Amino acid sequence: MNIYSLDLKDVKSKEDLYDVIFKALPLPEYCGRNLDALYDVLTSDPGKKQIILSGCGSARESIPEYMRSFFKTCFYISQENPGIEFRVEE
Repeated sequence: MNIYSLDLKDVKSKEDLYDVIFKALPLPEYCGRNLDALYDVLTSDPGKKQIILSGCGSARESIPEYMRSFFKTCFYISQENPGIEFRVEE
């Protein structure tokens, strides 16, 4: 299993969030910077991955509604693809 860490402590916008995601995860170049594209790519990924999300408090304060949608998407990804596991560390 590959382990990837996404430190979200400096995330203040959606753009910041996707900068962190694209820097940390080996996503294909065609992947768009939106939740639908992230869902599509990760649910079709055959590899086993653990994705650790840390420093989430700042992002939740800066973009609360988008972060709620992001966490819901992470949950749906893990339900659809059992090879993808998300772990939140505050």
